[in-house]
Amino acid sequence: MSNKKSSKNSSSAKSSALNPSALNPSELQGLAKVKWSSMATDLKSAMGSWSDLDQKPAAKSPEEEQLDKVKSLIEDLKLKLNDF
Repeated sequence: MSNKKSSKNSSSAKSSALNPSALNPSELQGLAKVKWSSMATDLKSAMGSWSDLDQKPAAKSPEEEQLDKVKSLIEDLKLKLNDF
């Protein structure tokens, strides 16, 4: 008997969770606070990720790194030729 009663209570809890209009006002406020808190946490996390991405320089491909090295070598060569 107690199993039927507990399953009935859990099914009513599930239906009220799926249907916010079935909740009483205090439960509805609690649910709203939880949702807003979750959204605020998500927004803070997103802003933190965005800030991290802004601070990191864009990753260069191996070709771009090699091009930078060649440019540096050419600049060094120019300076040495000017000194000569």
